[in-house]
Amino acid sequence: MKKVLIISHEFPPETGGAGSYAFDIANGLGKKEQFDITVVTKKNKYRSLKNINFSIKSIKTYPKIGFWNLWREVNKLNLEEYNRIILNDIGAGQVGAFFLNDAIKEKAVCVLHGSEPEVIYGGKNKILKLINYSALYTKLLKKCFGIIAVSEDMKKKFIEFSNLTSIEKRIFVIRNGIDVNQFCPSKVDLYNRYKIPKNNKLILTVSRITKLKGYDNKLSILEKLRDRFPHFTWIIVGDGDYLNDFKEKVRESSLSNQVIFVGKIRRDLLKEYYSSVDLFFLLSEYRESFGLVYLEANACGCPVIGNKYGGVKEVIINGVNGYCVNNLNHQFIIEMLFNILNKKIFDKDVILKYAYENKIDNTLQEIANKLEL
Repeated sequence: MKKVLIISHEFPPETGGAGSYAFDIANGLGKKEQFDITVVTKKNKYRSLKNINFSIKSIKTYPKIGFWNLWREVNKLNLEEYNRIILNDIGAGQVGAFFLNDAIKEKAVCVLHGSEPEVIYGGKNKILKLINYSALYTKLLKKCFGIIAVSEDMKKKFIEFSNLTSIEKRIFVIRNGIDVNQFCPSKVDLYNRYKIPKNNKLILTVSRITKLKGYDNKLSILEKLRDRFPHFTWIIVGDGDYLNDFKEKVRESSLSNQVIFVGKIRRDLLKEYYSSVDLFFLLSEYRESFGLVYLEANACGCPVIGNKYGGVKEVIINGVNGYCVNNLNHQFIIEMLFNILNKKIFDKDVILKYAYENKIDNTLQEIANKLEL
């Protein structure tokens, strides 16, 4: 039996791609008899994981020293017993760079999800810059078994920021996959749940509510759409530091009676929303490393519109599962919104087929092969 340790500061119920990735890999590999999976993560009082296929060890963490807290828990384990150690996010990478000896580093796999280039090599974190952390992390990358990037754009971005062309061949791209058992058509009546007029089309956004997720831009676009197609409701799922400011902007807009803020919900309930709306709409201004949320919507039969930036353009195939658009081309986006909502131009079966082709099983098999497990 192969023993795999996954270290991840972020983990469900926290929202975020890195945490979801860690959970899906742990649970997916754990279903297979040949794997014994252990996850070390930070403690979360709201965590209630059922029917999982891995063991979990958690510890309370504190800002600025979360990596040290994680190491205290990791250090209780006999790391010699593990065939592979997956360092899933920035906090886990710090555990590897600061504390793992060279022999253990050779078992480690570093995963690149998104902000690693800016934080580690872009001088975004002043403390890490002060202690020259980038040199320690570079040493880890050169010693470790391998490096996973979740998209071609993530790999490209990392090389651009770090200028580590010498390790480019050690980075293998393994795209995130979708759990088609967790995300599948599961329609509910959102009209009755939220007292929505029956003739309204439903537009959904699921994300952290931060300014750079493009909420102001989406509001502006939908206000313009209203002049041409007024019968829609915008449902927003999530929370974040921009939530209150954005609620105020919505109250002052022409859409004040057409936006529903659901708040944060459990990941296993998202399929009800994806399955029950006409369109998933997210125009993030971040250089997203991948865009798993679009595949989640597709797996429930929902077409998507996303910004043609970063890894998102690797997920959306125009005319197949949605449209990848220029964030600032409002006229074109409004035309796409109108066509999707008014004419139903997408075939649900085609969308589901595309999602199934990107299921997590394929990702798990590729990880097992690349990591020689």
